[in-house]
Amino acid sequence: MIEFNTIMALHKFDPDQMLKTCGLVNTGAICYLNSFLQSLMSCTSLTEFFLENEEKFTGEENKVALEYIKLLKAVGDSKSYSDIIDPSGVFREVIIATKKKFPDKKFGRGQEDSGEGLHLFLDAIDSKELYKYFMYKYVVKIWCLTCVKQISEKKDESCVLEIPPHLSGLVVNDDSEYVKEVDPLNAHIRQYISVLDDYTCPGCKLQKCCRIYQLASAPEIITIMFSKFYKKSNIAFPQALSFPAVNDTTLEYKMVAKVEHSGGRGGGHYWAHCYRDGEPELGSEEPKKEMYELNDITVSRGTNTPTRESYIVFYHNA
Repeated sequence: MIEFNTIMALHKFDPDQMLKTCGLVNTGAICYLNSFLQSLMSCTSLTEFFLENEEKFTGEENKVALEYIKLLKAVGDSKSYSDIIDPSGVFREVIIATKKKFPDKKFGRGQEDSGEGLHLFLDAIDSKELYKYFMYKYVVKIWCLTCVKQISEKKDESCVLEIPPHLSGLVVNDDSEYVKEVDPLNAHIRQYISVLDDYTCPGCKLQKCCRIYQLASAPEIITIMFSKFYKKSNIAFPQALSFPAVNDTTLEYKMVAKVEHSGGRGGGHYWAHCYRDGEPELGSEEPKKEMYELNDITVSRGTNTPTRESYIVFYHNA
């Protein structure tokens, strides 16, 4: 059995710190931005991180982070659960920061991608502390299937885990035996295999090798991305994730948001379903905490059910 640990002292999802539902203005083909911003705003520890570090970001003149903090405050100060807020300041600063690093990067040529937008947002803020909230760490082993032995081992990391079109529930344990997991997605995050078509074993000189990724540490916010162009039916994902951790403990994660996408490679539309504070029921003053569909300026009842349009799913340590 692989022994999992964490890269930081994980903060748990706090339902008492949830933000209100709100609409975000689409100032022109930025639904991809609105969808992942709404999802991030459902991650309570992330909101706490930004608000607690406002002074630090101010000193660094980190304009992307400061615009996002401004957005968080606007949502927190909103008077109703359907206020419409303009996120274009975040969009503007992400473009400016990205163009400084990558002058040839083009924006506005067709529909931008929500997954790419999340990467650009994190990269534009460029904070090691922020990346820790999203970063998986893996031990990567190359095995020769002919020699039946390990050839090399190294460490790798990523902030978004991309799920292959046809997710398999087969994993390899430490004894190199194939076992069937109850939840294929959970199994895939813990350990997955990719075939190396162009790698030659230095021992037998044959190209029959594979790369095994074994999870070494889990982030506070788990972000998984499905292929949105190969789906034939509803995407299957659980409402919670669970991993064995050190000292006989368990890491538990709760699904807090998902991004949906409809359309093709050159266009389409993005929207989000997020766990947030909504309009109290009649006769109550307590906000109704549940999933809401946040589709640009529209706020309505949402669902955590997997669909054909499910693209990115966010889990928060619980």
